[in-house]
Amino acid sequence: AEGHGKAETGLRLALAFGVQAMQRGTPAEGWDWLRRVQALGGGDPLLRARALTGFGWHALYQGDTESAMDAAEQAVETAARESWILAMALLLLGSVELERGTTAAARRRFEEALSLVEGDAEAGVWAPPILMNLGLLAAIQGDVGEARRWYEATLAALPAAAVTFIRPMVLGNLASMAWNEGDRSRAAVLQREALPLRRALRDVLALANSLANGAEFAAVAGRQEVAARLLGAAEGLRQRGGVTIDPFNLDDPQTLMARVRDQLGEAAFAAAWAQGEILPLDQAIAQADAVLAEAAHDDSGERQVADGPAH
Repeated sequence: AEGHGKAETGLRLALAFGVQAMQRGTPAEGWDWLRRVQALGGGDPLLRARALTGFGWHALYQGDTESAMDAAEQAVETAARESWILAMALLLLGSVELERGTTAAARRRFEEALSLVEGDAEAGVWAPPILMNLGLLAAIQGDVGEARRWYEATLAALPAAAVTFIRPMVLGNLASMAWNEGDRSRAAVLQREALPLRRALRDVLALANSLANGAEFAAVAGRQEVAARLLGAAEGLRQRGGVTIDPFNLDDPQTLMARVRDQLGEAAFAAAWAQGEILPLDQAIAQADAVLAEAAHDDSGERQVADGPAH
């Protein structure tokens, strides 16, 4: 009994410290704590399933699909008797399948997870991430209408006062869709709505992507120096937070950087980039917001774009 109690205490502490580290924007520390979770034996099975799910998400976040799949499969097996924990483990499993490109398997996992939480008293907590991932799946498969329906269902399912990573993520996805459809003004409105939410949540990767999105808008508006500065700020933030570019959008920042560099010239690009790398976060966010505000009021519809910014 004493060994079981120590294992459970260890699981709780490692899970809590891992989550706190990720929320502070220090994923390397969170990764270390969640590895400790995986190494611990014993403890409550449901608590272990939650810890494994947390470890799996972080592994996927870092691009380690093998560790994420292993953690997800263990979590599904361990959480079999608690529907909401099982649903979250299935969501992780489906997300790994999606990252691997096995979309049919991903859809099955997402739909199974959704069926477990529909009608639950706390469906507003558990359903939105599943709905959002169904939207992402539809978007990847090129079904814009279905993706928009899932994303809008996600926003509708969220409690109005909820402080969650999901709302800015969905707003960013809808913004990307608007951008790809040529509605730059609508895309800017949505990105601008997401920006302060990401700042409040201290979501390092999402904030870096917001700065890169601001750079894309600046580049389209002909403000190449601002674009380079925001790209440098985004990269500096990623480096300080120990995060990588979202694997779904790996090519977009490289393409944008090459375009801005070509238009500015190597020396001017390097100088603006260096300024951005050391720019305080609040100043970088203010510059991105100013660019988005300007684009949000541009309703001319004359400038169409083909390349979507990162989410």
